[in-house]
Amino acid sequence: MRRIVLCLAAIAAMLARPECAPASSPAIDSSARTALRASGVPVLLPSPLPRAIGTIRSFAVVNAGRGGYYVGYSPLAHCAGALACAFFHVAGFAAPARLEPLAHDRPVLLFDGTHAVFRAKDCSGSSCTEASLLFERRGSLYEIDAKVPAGDLTVLVSAYRTLHVVR
Repeated sequence: MRRIVLCLAAIAAMLARPECAPASSPAIDSSARTALRASGVPVLLPSPLPRAIGTIRSFAVVNAGRGGYYVGYSPLAHCAGALACAFFHVAGFAAPARLEPLAHDRPVLLFDGTHAVFRAKDCSGSSCTEASLLFERRGSLYEIDAKVPAGDLTVLVSAYRTLHVVR
């Protein structure tokens, strides 16, 4: 009996891990879908979002056009996607955008064989940059970034796992 209780507790603890459990996220409304259709690259967005990202109360298309798209997710109900209030972003860039690794980038091989680059959070300047995961898919460059601890790649990879094409 004790073993069963311990096994159930272990399973519950594993499912409660932030990167394993989904978070709620606002639905992408018709105006956002219309804006995203202008993107010159296939729009990849995560769903569901990893719980470690936190509660999402708003979704905003910051930019969408021939050069790609940029969307922001925020814990605030009325964030228009500005960097100040959005703490998670997904972007896609059309060719000729290419992944150009920087000196402190860390190469990552993702679970599906995709080669990516992890850029840790950087607070060396006057403000901090978000941690980013960059990868190429079918000639387009994609970036997922989040305000997470400096070396935390887990949240970004969890978000990558749930990416799907939005139509």
